[in-house]
Amino acid sequence: MTEKIFFSAKVAVVALFALALSATALRFYSLGEQSLWIDEGYTINAALSIAEEGVPVLPSGAVYSHSVLSSYLVALSMKVFAFDPFSPWSARVPAALFGCALVFVSYALAQRLFRDRLGSLLVAFIVSFSSLEIAWSRQARGIILVSFFVVSALWLFAKYLDSRKPSHAWASLGAIVLGALSHPVGFAFVPAHAALLLWGHFSQRGDRKGGFAALVGYTAISVALGLFAVEIFREGGLREFAYAARFLPFLFGDMLPFTVLASCGAAVGLALKEARRPTAAILALVSGSLIVATIGSGATQYRYLIPFLPLMAVLGIYGARQLLTFILKDRLLASFASALSVLAIFFSSLTFVPKSEYRLEFGSPQPDFKSTFRKIRELGAQGDLVISPYAQLHRVYLGEPGRWLLMSIGKKGDESKGVANGVDYYAGAPILYGVDSLRELVPTGHGFVVIDGMARYRLAQIVSYLESDPGISLVYHDSGESEDSKIWLYRF
Repeated sequence: MTEKIFFSAKVAVVALFALALSATALRFYSLGEQSLWIDEGYTINAALSIAEEGVPVLPSGAVYSHSVLSSYLVALSMKVFAFDPFSPWSARVPAALFGCALVFVSYALAQRLFRDRLGSLLVAFIVSFSSLEIAWSRQARGIILVSFFVVSALWLFAKYLDSRKPSHAWASLGAIVLGALSHPVGFAFVPAHAALLLWGHFSQRGDRKGGFAALVGYTAISVALGLFAVEIFREGGLREFAYAARFLPFLFGDMLPFTVLASCGAAVGLALKEARRPTAAILALVSGSLIVATIGSGATQYRYLIPFLPLMAVLGIYGARQLLTFILKDRLLASFASALSVLAIFFSSLTFVPKSEYRLEFGSPQPDFKSTFRKIRELGAQGDLVISPYAQLHRVYLGEPGRWLLMSIGKKGDESKGVANGVDYYAGAPILYGVDSLRELVPTGHGFVVIDGMARYRLAQIVSYLESDPGISLVYHDSGESEDSKIWLYRF
């Protein structure tokens, strides 16, 4: 009785809103302070085209078909709140809002599946204060949108299992579609989600009104999305299984608390008859989608695992709650033990004090482009050319394409993916194909060359030329927090 009073519905609502308020403060604090990073430039570049043309047709003439939904939302936010590349908070507002909403829907999913208010609040607590969740809610990208829509889809699927209403299945499918339109990693959830919907349909008993239409409809849409997903990941490709193993350092590094707790939670949930079905549903979605995301990525992008965190938290916290209840034989004592255990396990990966800058993921370059391009504005003269491997940032910071140093930011040897109609895919910048092209240009012009840590070892010949030519000088350098996050600004 004491536990029921302490964790009553009213107390849970108050606690949930307190968590959401804290999550909002952490996500919106100094939202425009951190420098744009490489991938944000892609989204904002597409958003600029949407603002100008109404469609994501880039200056190169190519259509930016990835992350369509998030690009339109960023464009709308930039239009409503105005955009300053040196304080790009307006471009980050959509992600921050969805990051806050994720707190509510994560609670709703946990409560729908396991009917445990404290466990659901602990899930919301982890989502609210997870450093990774906060960091990715502060980026002008669609990763957090995928997370929100995937959790929403599973919540709606759980409602479908309870209600047997086709409208809930359609809504669940709609959420997955929106997730896929938010970022390419959203397509990784399509096959497992389609399997869940089919299982839900064929396992239902009783009234099948509208069942056949629903079956045909969401099967057709799921197959279409699945084929598109294969196309998205094709060049990755699905045959490169070695990439899956490269995600293990992140799963057992930054994500270690989630990975260990989720694994234990899955084992406990599958062992309990009353929890077997919801546990199996989450496990199927997580494991199936994880395989597609890691094998199909074609590059070791740890951020592709971020949408899995809330689902792993739901699994893990439920398992911990049940295990402690079994050991302690007292639900109230187990409740407090659960809260303390979760805090202890996740403490090192949580953030409670607002800060302006966050580390995104292991190995992801985060150079201070903001200070570098501000220096270009301070030192620049009329007619200066800006040259770098990131032409999309030229357009965002300076409003012009400059020149693009040909370089792949994914796998080495994939440079051609950044070319469209003979120019840079994103900003339409003319291409410098190597050190010889740069040697021809420098004596006849003037401007700046931006080189970050990743470019420094991928474009070693160009760097050697920049540092040996007496007519080129280093005018700015930032040491960053890692080798890849260093940045150099040369003037010629």
